[in-house]
Amino acid sequence: MFSNISLKTKIILSVWAVLLITILLPWIYFVNIIKTEINKESISNIKKEFVLVKYILHNSNINKNNIDDVIKDIGEKLGDRITYILKDGKVIADSKVKKDRLSKLDNHATRPEIIMARRTGHGSSVRYSGTIHRKLIYYAEPVKFNNLDPGYLRIARYYSLVDSVLNNINIQIVYVLFFSFLISGAIISYFIILIMKRIKPIIDLSEALSNGQEVKLITKSPAKEFDKLVTSLNKMAIQITNNLNLISNQKKELQAILDAIDAPVVVVDQYGKIIKSNKTFKTYFTSDTSEKDLPSLIINSKLIEGLENALKNGEYIRGIPVTLKRRHYSVNIIPISYKKEITAILVFHDITEQKKLDKTRRDFFANVSHELKTPLTSIQGYAETILDDLYLDKEQIKIFLNKILKNCEEMRELINGIMEISKIETGEIKTKIELIDLKLILNDVWISLKQIAEKKNIKFKNIDKPFKIKYDREKLYTILKNLIHNSIKFSHTNGEISVKIKEQKDFYQIGIEDRGVGIPFEEQDRVFERFYQTKDAIKSKAPGYGLGLSICRNIVHYFGGQIWIESPIEKGDKGCIVWFTIPKEIEEKNRGRAKNETL
Repeated sequence: MFSNISLKTKIILSVWAVLLITILLPWIYFVNIIKTEINKESISNIKKEFVLVKYILHNSNINKNNIDDVIKDIGEKLGDRITYILKDGKVIADSKVKKDRLSKLDNHATRPEIIMARRTGHGSSVRYSGTIHRKLIYYAEPVKFNNLDPGYLRIARYYSLVDSVLNNINIQIVYVLFFSFLISGAIISYFIILIMKRIKPIIDLSEALSNGQEVKLITKSPAKEFDKLVTSLNKMAIQITNNLNLISNQKKELQAILDAIDAPVVVVDQYGKIIKSNKTFKTYFTSDTSEKDLPSLIINSKLIEGLENALKNGEYIRGIPVTLKRRHYSVNIIPISYKKEITAILVFHDITEQKKLDKTRRDFFANVSHELKTPLTSIQGYAETILDDLYLDKEQIKIFLNKILKNCEEMRELINGIMEISKIETGEIKTKIELIDLKLILNDVWISLKQIAEKKNIKFKNIDKPFKIKYDREKLYTILKNLIHNSIKFSHTNGEISVKIKEQKDFYQIGIEDRGVGIPFEEQDRVFERFYQTKDAIKSKAPGYGLGLSICRNIVHYFGGQIWIESPIEKGDKGCIVWFTIPKEIEEKNRGRAKNETL
């Protein structure tokens, strides 16, 4: 605790301690001497008074009955307490105690002054009286009067005079101490301020060195005794500044190298505490890495185990799989030993896209294999039937060949859809932007799907008037045909499909609305994935391969638009609107803007 106190305070406290000792010890000594002398003087005065009282009592006709009255009369005139005590300690007279209370007083045979008087012929003491509740000086001697049993005559005087004198002395000493402390403190503070002012350049230089700040060399020594110190500090400052500049440049170079690495990189000490990281790491994990432990920041048992092995055994760890915030990493840990300390560099290789690509590839082959298996099996079955039975009539063979042709068309449709998505995603799509009438495109789409719609008696409500937009005619036709075809498939019998248009500041918002079963909220994002079919579609065995909406999404994104589902429709529990946007000015910078989102 004392180590935290400033030098100025320590010096002041030390001087005050010396002052306290040099004043307090003599004070205690002299106060005791004064107290003793005053007590002696008081007792001497009481002795003189004792002789006078003794003389008066000898010349008075006193006896057991009037002794108390006589003593009260003498005590009242002298102003002191006079007591007559028999040898057995019984009080028979006291100038300060009423006569009826004398019998109730304690036995006084054990009082200090009585014991001393019994032994030496006279006795004195200074003590507190329990009878009158005051501090008194007592003096007593054994006496023998005519007509009265022998005993002790005692005179007591109030000690307040002695207390008053001692209190005055104490007050004076306190004043001396207070002003001594005040003056000495002020003088010491003044000299310390002068000293600190002179050595401030030394302090500033030391603080600048410790904080790694720019230093200012000392140009003038505070005193001759500081010359060597100033010279040494200036040399050390120059050397440390050069070293700090070198280290600072090396740190900047290292940080620049780390920041240039796209993968998250972090350096930890032997306790797992982060000591350095690059911008990518801060972007993906936390912006503030100071004083943080990596195991508490990234909770992963395999990573923690690998880090412990690297730090403990100096083992180079490769390919630790870590999943954080829906991203996948392969982590390499490189231990670095320096003297007896060991640190580790962790490099997080982001393999999210690779995993997505692997999953997409697996899903693609699985889905394509599944979707091709059914028509191929059907074709094989019909072909084998024709070959096995060469005597089938022409009508039967025609039916089987039509079935084979239909399955071939389905396979062609599936392959064309996959190729269309592939072209868009790889940027191989060919486009021709022109001014087209949305109403005419919608009309052409409905004509191509009218035969399917009539089977469910579904009506189509086109827009009221021509609506001119800039877009690729073929691609817009594909979008609208897929959306309207989906609406027909999932609309109820006698339903209606309509078109909605909203004009915004920078784009047109077009929606295809139906009052069918709708799409559950949890499936609204997934319906744009390739080969994904809703639970209702699977349950109702609706025809299709789950590629239509994926194609729509890729085309819309390619031209810089967005596509989403609104279901159920406002003020209802069913129905669906598929919205997509078309920028008012389709330029080269818009096309392919969302390409990465479609991969």
